[in-house]
Amino acid sequence: MCGRGTFSHRHAMLVDQSTDEMFVPLNTISEQQKAFLEIVNSPLSEEACLGFEYGMSVENPNHLIIWEAQFGDFFNGAQIIIDTFISSGEAKWLMQSDLVMLLPHGYDGAGPEHSSCRLERFLQLTDSKEDAPDGDSVNMHIVNPTTPAQYFHSLRQQVTMRRVLVAHCACQSLCPFPYEFIRQELQKFPEVKEFIWSQEEHRNMGAWSFVAPRFENLLGIKLKYVGRKVLAAPAVGIGKIHQQEVTDILNGTLPK
Repeated sequence: MCGRGTFSHRHAMLVDQSTDEMFVPLNTISEQQKAFLEIVNSPLSEEACLGFEYGMSVENPNHLIIWEAQFGDFFNGAQIIIDTFISSGEAKWLMQSDLVMLLPHGYDGAGPEHSSCRLERFLQLTDSKEDAPDGDSVNMHIVNPTTPAQYFHSLRQQVTMRRVLVAHCACQSLCPFPYEFIRQELQKFPEVKEFIWSQEEHRNMGAWSFVAPRFENLLGIKLKYVGRKVLAAPAVGIGKIHQQEVTDILNGTLPK
């Protein structure tokens, strides 16, 4: 697993703010000292880390290789690896990868860049079809688990190479689009006349543009959208507006 983090240099090196002179206490332990500590900053490269993990996943498919980002938006520094290898490597070179990318995602009131893993971008990178049921051979599986059990079984199925994820009314499985599961579920509620798609993301983000044509083309259902309005940034970044958005989504999804 590889993620972004910080490392504190406190007590390892002291810097005089007036002269910029550096002092490393561990280098003055004794006059006969032969080993010394040198502290340097290394570049923090998501591209390099994800490229390394992708290579490991291709080398041995029996390993569960996980690349975890501290925040969902950290994938942007590794976009070249995602576009060139992860989403299209099998189609171009017949190189299969079982790499798992963990991108924490959710609208909890954090700043715009830490509120979204840009789910819509990954859905656009799939070869899922709008007008025909997906088979098991889509280029990527995209799942938005909401419980620990769903998270566990998603990882378990990744290891056992089973390519079908169980779909729920919460629709954690997005690609391949779980057409058959949704169809069977809808048969239990023949009296329902209105179907709502509710999401945290803004209308031009998240899964809305991906699922809406599939519900209409494959299931004959025109969804009603409930979620945040169109926005250029991933999140508003203003607490009062964020809370109002949460209230509006809940009221629109679960009307009184």
